[in-house]
Amino acid sequence: MSENNQNKTESKTLQEPSFLKKVEQFFTFDQTEFPNRFVHPYHRDQQPRREKWFLLFLFVFALVPRLVMFSISNGASDDSYYYIHIAKTLGEGDYSYQGAFYYLGLNIYPMILLGLHKMGLGWLQGGMVWGAIISSLTVLPIYGWVKRLLDYRVALVASFLFAIHPDLIEYSIDPIREPTSWFLVSLFLYFAVRAVVETRTWLFVGLGITLFLAIQTRSECWLLIVPIGAWYVTQFISNRVSRKQLTFGMIVMLSVTPILILILNLTFLRNEEKWQLGRLHHFKNMSAYLMPKEKSPKVIPTNAKPVIASSIKPAIGVKPANQTKSKQSTITLASHQKESVIPPVPVKQNLVKQNPELHGKPVNGSMKALYLNALIRTHEPILSILHLIGILVFFRQLFQIDKLPLFIYYVLLLVSVWLRTNYSHNINGRYFHNLFFVTVPFQALGFMVLCRAVGNFKKFKANLATPSFRSVPALGLVLFLTLLYWTDAFTSHHIKRTEEVQFGKWLHDNIEGVNTVLVDHGSTRIGYYAQGSAPEASYHHVLLSDLIKKSPPDLVILSRLKVSKYLQGNTTKLVKPLGLEPIKSGIPSSLAKSYLILARQPTRSTLHIAKEPDSSSVH
Repeated sequence: MSENNQNKTESKTLQEPSFLKKVEQFFTFDQTEFPNRFVHPYHRDQQPRREKWFLLFLFVFALVPRLVMFSISNGASDDSYYYIHIAKTLGEGDYSYQGAFYYLGLNIYPMILLGLHKMGLGWLQGGMVWGAIISSLTVLPIYGWVKRLLDYRVALVASFLFAIHPDLIEYSIDPIREPTSWFLVSLFLYFAVRAVVETRTWLFVGLGITLFLAIQTRSECWLLIVPIGAWYVTQFISNRVSRKQLTFGMIVMLSVTPILILILNLTFLRNEEKWQLGRLHHFKNMSAYLMPKEKSPKVIPTNAKPVIASSIKPAIGVKPANQTKSKQSTITLASHQKESVIPPVPVKQNLVKQNPELHGKPVNGSMKALYLNALIRTHEPILSILHLIGILVFFRQLFQIDKLPLFIYYVLLLVSVWLRTNYSHNINGRYFHNLFFVTVPFQALGFMVLCRAVGNFKKFKANLATPSFRSVPALGLVLFLTLLYWTDAFTSHHIKRTEEVQFGKWLHDNIEGVNTVLVDHGSTRIGYYAQGSAPEASYHHVLLSDLIKKSPPDLVILSRLKVSKYLQGNTTKLVKPLGLEPIKSGIPSSLAKSYLILARQPTRSTLHIAKEPDSSSVH
């Protein structure tokens, strides 16, 4: 009896490969293992055992570094405070074009922030927690759609690369739209690769709802219609599935967005004067740029003066600041009232913001350099190398009918960002983030090729006792890349943010009787920490003078770089009857030069901020 048990144990040992042997098999593959998934759909029997545990591990693996970033974070990006302002406006019930819908339009992210705040979370804390969770959940749809286009091994590596990407880890805990957009883009691709093969109605309904949420988060998600449209056409022509079911499903998908917008306008927004159709102004802007009414000059004369009378005088009737004295005076109230969510641009380019007629007209030849610089900085060097390896080794895969629409989508994303850069004359690396989600399968293939190559290196073959130990170098690469990227993420710091957070806390502790803080859009971070919550902020058309009358402030913080000298002086006069005067004592000289602080004199200690290296040299 014992001999039989022993034989069974030995047999089981022979049949069940060791962990290292499994790892070696994981990285052993060839071109034939990744066929056209429309011809050879992915089957359940191809997925790994205990797949649910794999997915749980991926989620936790992605969540851990994000929670670490949350614990060490000090402040958030400038745009975060803008979204908080919009969410706060929504909470006050102002759903008009002049209120919460002025710039973003019908956007779901401020609604999420508002919901989290009503649950008892602070504005920043709620946004950070949401970002950490929703970005960690993104590994699940990434795994799902990559598995169905390639196989589960590539999907596991793709999810791993997303989980450790240092920039995505850092942005994940920022209260901005991007983490939500990443999840929705990945979920859309998951529904899409299943819907065109399985043609189930519920998949197309999910596809339509996801598309609606995605385009109401970031406008470039309109481009997601391209890959699903291409997949529909190829499946329809090849007749591999029921054409009637496929066409009906596409009609259902495309109908969801207008139906949901109609329902929102008839219910939630029924009392508003104008209908909200979503954020469509990008189409109008691109049309104006691509088909200008009259030929635009290639270069704006260096002596051109910004036209500000039409945009400023009718609004508040102020006198424009002297345009020749300094950089500060060139940035007038026009830039204070424009789309503040867009980062500041150089002074010469700011002429475009002050005169909308100059949109689409190149100011200088630096746009190409800015575009390429932002594109390169957004792509991690190691991941870019892995992407290149994957494309070179699996070049034929790129043009398979099931993968080709992703390449087309990639090109269109690049073109759309380029057009926006030329139209608005500014660039942000976050515009390129969606490129990662269409390149990650080939990054994963490149990583697998590299691991296999290292494991097959002659020295490893000669020195390692058994073939199964060839997997050790692959595990070493996984560990090395994880530690390298986690270190990159955890050591990132922003000197300007840290200094402003410290300053805001100092104002909170040393200015007595501060209940209401009033800020312009360039000093919201300081105002948030000075008040301990979202301050009263002047964005877009909202005038400081109106806010002063509406909510008399105890503290006013103005950015000297964003607010004209005239407006600084006018605000000083308006708040003087409230007992607020410019203060400088105890404030570091660098901050005193950048911000005008109107308050009652501080009564406690002086703020001491350690000297930091130049912020321009720090990521």
